[in-house]
Amino acid sequence: MVNFRIPSLPGEPLRAALVDNFWTVDPKGAASFECPPNGRKLFVSYANGDYFRCEFDIIEDRDQLAKKLPKLKHVSSYPFGFPFTMVMIEQELSGIYPKFSQEYMDTGKITIGDTVMNASVIRITT
Repeated sequence: MVNFRIPSLPGEPLRAALVDNFWTVDPKGAASFECPPNGRKLFVSYANGDYFRCEFDIIEDRDQLAKKLPKLKHVSSYPFGFPFTMVMIEQELSGIYPKFSQEYMDTGKITIGDTVMNASVIRITT
């Protein structure tokens, strides 16, 4: 399960969130958003260039994982059980951390890249 809240700018209402597998998007604040009927992905963009993207994929085997994450080395040594559900999160917000991309996570103090986290509990607050 993934819970994620997009930080709002001071004085703004909640922009978007994924809480207990339920998407919430404030349509008044978003310039555009895309969420196909299967709920597998969400893309929200804002007039100032900020955006949030989240996509779930079922990974059947190591070959599929290697194709999905071609920049990662040593995928064959990762102790995953297959199949599993992978989530990729991207977030770019003007002057707000953390920033997420498919290649790194930047908290403003540290940058983490080239890694896959499995069955992890990660809490980042700003």
